[in-house]
Amino acid sequence: MVRHRERSGRIYALSKGKTEQNRLAGQHWLFFAATGANYFAPLSRGPRTILDVGCGPGIWMFEIARRFKQARIYGFDTDKASFERQVTRHFKSGLPHRFNFEVASALAPFPYEDKQFDFTHSRCLSPFVPIGRWPQIIDQMVRVTQPGGYVESVETLFPVSESSRYRFFVEAGLALASKLNVYMALREPHQQANFLQAAGLEKAFE
Repeated sequence: MVRHRERSGRIYALSKGKTEQNRLAGQHWLFFAATGANYFAPLSRGPRTILDVGCGPGIWMFEIARRFKQARIYGFDTDKASFERQVTRHFKSGLPHRFNFEVASALAPFPYEDKQFDFTHSRCLSPFVPIGRWPQIIDQMVRVTQPGGYVESVETLFPVSESSRYRFFVEAGLALASKLNVYMALREPHQQANFLQAAGLEKAFE
């Protein structure tokens, strides 16, 4: 495991490159296999503008675009190379006009106007975000979302198992998280709901 410190100051606890891109792709499809969905917000009306925070290679963006064919899809991350590789894989003629990618950090003010999006989404940021910076990120997600829109922050807890080998893996991960001062996985089931409610959202779904 390699610690990679980005210019933004965020510590990325995994090496970057093709292997990490493959891991992120696998992570996306595992989420879909486990839940049967790419989002959980009750989007009864098709959103016109969608933002993916820390979008990585952009797989979630491309998949959500299949569901909402009229929406404009935005995403940002500190690494552009992995996104460009996925664009080459998905689109022979280059990135369609309804997609937009920005090089930016979730630890800085988001490069978007207030109330710009109908649906703002993030997934699995916890291993890379210092604990004390979470309220700032949630505040930014709320800032760029329109009144009546939805903010969705998806994080995971470690599954429970009696396996001694699995417990060793979990303890190693938590030790690394403690060393880096991040959540390897949020250990308090209601933590994300607390962050969202503290940011002033009307309802929080778990």
